[in-house]
Amino acid sequence: MWESPIYNFEREREDENNGKIKKEVFTIDVTGSAPTMGVPGGQLEAVFKKISEGKKPDKIHILDFGAAKLRNTLYLLKKGFQVYSVEFKSVYDRPQGKKILKKCEKYKNFHKITFPDDFYKMKDKFDIILMINVLNVIPLFKERLCALSLCRNVIKNNGLLLIYHMRIVSANPDKYSNKNNLNDGWMTSMNQKHKHFYTEPNRDEIFEMAKSTGFSHNKDFKLSGISGNNYSYIFNPDDIILIENSLGLNEVMKGGRKHDFKKIIKEEKENFLLKLYFEELEKVDAGRGKGDAKRFHRLSARILSRVFDNQLGNLKIEQEVEEGIGRIDIVFENKMEEGFFKRLQNQINCPLISVECKNYQKEIENPDFDQLSARLKDKRGLFGILVCRGVKDKKKVLRQCKSKLDKGEHIIVLEDKDLQNLVESKLYGEPEDIDEYISDKHNEVLLFNETKN
Repeated sequence: MWESPIYNFEREREDENNGKIKKEVFTIDVTGSAPTMGVPGGQLEAVFKKISEGKKPDKIHILDFGAAKLRNTLYLLKKGFQVYSVEFKSVYDRPQGKKILKKCEKYKNFHKITFPDDFYKMKDKFDIILMINVLNVIPLFKERLCALSLCRNVIKNNGLLLIYHMRIVSANPDKYSNKNNLNDGWMTSMNQKHKHFYTEPNRDEIFEMAKSTGFSHNKDFKLSGISGNNYSYIFNPDDIILIENSLGLNEVMKGGRKHDFKKIIKEEKENFLLKLYFEELEKVDAGRGKGDAKRFHRLSARILSRVFDNQLGNLKIEQEVEEGIGRIDIVFENKMEEGFFKRLQNQINCPLISVECKNYQKEIENPDFDQLSARLKDKRGLFGILVCRGVKDKKKVLRQCKSKLDKGEHIIVLEDKDLQNLVESKLYGEPEDIDEYISDKHNEVLLFNETKN
């Protein structure tokens, strides 16, 4: 992957003159949009100052991933940081690239890394990783996730990741239309042989990409006030890469997935992380002590979070309760704004929704229901979800749920196929499909009668 920064994309559009579908091929150079200015600019300099406060420059290793024409690298070198610049050879070889490269090479704290081969061989770990206008110029969604994952693999446990994106669509809406859109973004420099690509993921999309690759937002850094209208966020590497198998990350790192820049790539409109989450969940081995319980737990959390994004919020993982005596695998706040969970609040008290995850090969048993039952309290919330890999004896499960219902506790069970149905409803169905599905699961418990089933 990334042996070349050149992509050839084919897109299909209806001809305005005759209404027939016509195919067009466009060539994109992802390095072509590298800015020509020789300094970072006031806003970026303010961000650099903020994230390096209190640190000794000579002890801090910074990875400038997608260093472009080295303007940020040179600035940080002058400040005394150990800087590793990562870029394609073609960028280093351009006139401006060569000019600034010569200046950088005068510094002993400069380290040049040619992408991708040198990067894959690299053993260093970094205190700070910069991704400045990188993700938003990569035309393939999965490759953005791969880039983030590669950075996750080389960042220190207490390191900081800066994602910084310029916002230009809202300022120039006339330049971005159906005439030049491609995949989930747009092409610019349409009069040139090699076009440039630009997309503008919003805050929620940036955060979800980060979460899928093991990063979480650091709320202590308030950068919006100093970065102007641009997206500027700091993330910490505090979790696992959730989608590494679906991305084929090990194969990428070994150079097993080649990028043939002559190959024509069809336009890719879908960039559904939710779909990748379920694909990854299916690859997780089940079994107490054998399977990957943590991965199953995290993937279930992301799936439920995205499926019910309009109804549930403020997701917490492994939330401590009872002064640290117990933990709940997943806790959501009920937004009480729409759908099933708003209606549920009219029936029972459920400000919080508790979820327990069981990555078992065997059937879930009484202790699993008892564990979730113990987490349900009137003030906390009386609705819980038990997520498992599969159910063989449905009557047995419903019997367990009904026994808790007699105590005023509402528990439903979601297995793999339920998560799949919810994902498909979210991606391809109508909004009410999700509500109907989860309502049916709840009603199964409410209406269960042993003698009539």
